[in-house]
Amino acid sequence: ILKVSLSFMEKNMKTLPQETWKPNMTRAQRNLDRILEIQYQVGDIMESRPYKSHGLLSLLLGECTDELEALVADEMGEESPARAKTCVALASFQDHIGNWLSGIQILQDGFFSRGKASVPAAIREEWRWALYTKAFLLRRYAESLMARTGWRELSPARKLLTQAKKDLKAVQGLSGKDDVAGAKHHLGVIAMLEGRHEKARDYFLRSIAI
Repeated sequence: ILKVSLSFMEKNMKTLPQETWKPNMTRAQRNLDRILEIQYQVGDIMESRPYKSHGLLSLLLGECTDELEALVADEMGEESPARAKTCVALASFQDHIGNWLSGIQILQDGFFSRGKASVPAAIREEWRWALYTKAFLLRRYAESLMARTGWRELSPARKLLTQAKKDLKAVQGLSGKDDVAGAKHHLGVIAMLEGRHEKARDYFLRSIAI
């Protein structure tokens, strides 16, 4: 019933600017999916069926992540630098637990669902860091896919790396020397993953020279 109600609400709000409701709607849908998954996990525990504790802990961690973001947004405002910094920090944390897709989704909901042109001036700096973090998470996710398949380059991994390169090149056009050096280093790592070793060496040397 709740999922159907959210779908109806989303249809009714599509005439409004997305930035006024889309992040909250996405957060609500994501949390509802988590509640359903927790319900299934609890059912497995009560009926002594096998269940993955890591999956349940990841769901609870995701719930805490959304709760923290929602609290900051409520206290400081959806367009505040504090909320933007929280999004970037929470997305970065996902790398430590191997939850790259969740990190990318946090950034997508918080920054990139509305396009660069509509990003408020107050959070332009955070938007740049979000772009850099997204590229890093895309690269890490691609590495994970390749490692699980014996480091054979797959089509999904290639698409992730292509998007990461695009984001890093955009970062270079918005940043100072330190960030450009970091972006070139990540571009070098991506070139290594793609088997372009000469290009990788060039990126690494340029990152040191900046």
